[in-house]
Amino acid sequence: MIENYINTKKTLELIHLRINAIEISETSLMKEKEELYSIEEKLKQVLNKMEKHLKELSGIEHKLYYEIVVQGKNINQSVEKVSLYQDVSVSTIWKKYYPNVKKKLMELEQIK
Repeated sequence: MIENYINTKKTLELIHLRINAIEISETSLMKEKEELYSIEEKLKQVLNKMEKHLKELSGIEHKLYYEIVVQGKNINQSVEKVSLYQDVSVSTIWKKYYPNVKKKLMELEQIK
């Protein structure tokens, strides 16, 4: 009889400990869930901004932005590639087209 009492009491203590552990875990999961929602929202904003920029830009600027943002290429590589395919000098792209693309890139950085 005494063994049953002791076992029952220890089982009850274990249940309380497990409940506390679950509550701590739930709190942690809720915080993580909120963080994930926040990240999701920021990523949606970034994607929307990228899509908006792609619609606003045309021609060489569009291709340059696409190479940098969508393809993830280095800016110098992107300028050279666009120069090659568009038959425009690299210096022309740097002077005439890159400044506008740079503004769009800076807007993206502000969101991140």
